[in-house]
Amino acid sequence: MSLPARYLEGDAELRLVVKDMLTMEGPKSLAPGTPVIITTPGSDGNSLSINGRATGSKRIRTEPVLYEIRVRVINASRELRLWLESNIGHEAKR
Repeated sequence: MSLPARYLEGDAELRLVVKDMLTMEGPKSLAPGTPVIITTPGSDGNSLSINGRATGSKRIRTEPVLYEIRVRVINASRELRLWLESNIGHEAKR
C-alpha cells in the first residue's frame, strides 16, 4: 500500500513506516538533516502535516527521476503512528 503526499511542492508516495521512520518516494532528494514537512490527506478529508528530518535519499529511477527518501518523523504521536501504519502498512509492497 502507499499513501499520496506532498513535500517541497512536489508529489510523493508514502511507502513504509517503522516506528518513527518513514520511507517515501518523490522527485526531489533530501540531504541528511534537512527539515521537511510532508502533507497527506487524512481520513476526515483534512490535510495531515508530518514534520520530520531527512536521514538520506537514493535515486531509484532516472526517467523520470525518482528518489527513495527516508525521514525521521519528529511529531510522531501514538495516534499519528497508528494512523500511518494502518494506511501504509509495515512492509513495502511493490
